[in-house]
Amino acid sequence: MDHETPNLSTGDAVEAAWLVFALRLDGKGGASVIAPDQLDAAWDAPDGGTLWVHLRRDAPGAQSWLRQRSGFDEILCDRLLAEETRPGAEAVEGRLTANLRGVNLNPGAAPEDMVSLRCVVSERRIVTLRGKPLRAVQDVRDALQAGRGPKSAIAVFHGVAGRLAERMHGVIVALEEEVDALEASLSEHEPISLAAHRQRLSTVRRRTADLRRFIGPQREALAGAAECSLPWLKEPMRRRLRDARERFARILDDLDGVRERASVAFDEAVALQGERMNRTLYTLAVVAAVFLPLGFVTGLLGVNVGGMPGVDSAWAFWAVVALLAALGLGVWGWFKRKGWM
Repeated sequence: MDHETPNLSTGDAVEAAWLVFALRLDGKGGASVIAPDQLDAAWDAPDGGTLWVHLRRDAPGAQSWLRQRSGFDEILCDRLLAEETRPGAEAVEGRLTANLRGVNLNPGAAPEDMVSLRCVVSERRIVTLRGKPLRAVQDVRDALQAGRGPKSAIAVFHGVAGRLAERMHGVIVALEEEVDALEASLSEHEPISLAAHRQRLSTVRRRTADLRRFIGPQREALAGAAECSLPWLKEPMRRRLRDARERFARILDDLDGVRERASVAFDEAVALQGERMNRTLYTLAVVAAVFLPLGFVTGLLGVNVGGMPGVDSAWAFWAVVALLAALGLGVWGWFKRKGWM
């Protein structure tokens, strides 16, 4: 089986082994790589330090390691390897277990197609599992490489949660900018396609709804993590987890604001389209009203029966033209007096 080369700077996007990486934290903000063939020994060593093991959830090797070497019971392994999960957190046998979600920033993917991250945290161990790569995890790993990363297992969990929030914030800013552009195109009366405009606004509303569906439970998951009854989870870290929960609460507020603005802009686009349609129909009605008497006169004169006046007169045609012009101007003047034009 192929394993990742032990290189702390290797990115998630190019890794294909069941063990994405294993790190030993030095307690000072840095970490060293644990080679795949040394993982079991480091995991079992009582003085092995604080370890972070990051696995590919869908890889058979990761599933085998979890069930046979991690020491987790079958129920916990089944939960970690489940196909569908909702964000949540709870204490299980002295460990914090949590399911988090991050925006999908992989090439060609939609950000609202959220990527699941499963976590098991104890005092000196953290195991994380992912399906698709998550840039938030790589952000924390890069910080450890630079020597300014988390110093404990629970700090790794908090750092990943914080980076998930930061990545989500970037997506929301992009949505806000898109709504800004759409609102500006409406207010400036640009010659836009209102059908395409409404479609883009509908897409924004759908994306915000998809994001909110997972971010709401994630906020409560972090609140639950902060309140777990774990003796090694000290009050300073509980406060940091509560702060992370507040960051997700602000993200939810921003999402609600984007959705409301998109809804208002959508309604405005619908109203503008209705106004344009009404204006077009009104113009057609005025034109039809002006030409209705003219059409009546020309239709009457076009009756092919005997006795039509002016048939043999050279000036009859011009007389009819003058009559039609006077009639058209008269109708137009009457419309102006009524304020219909």
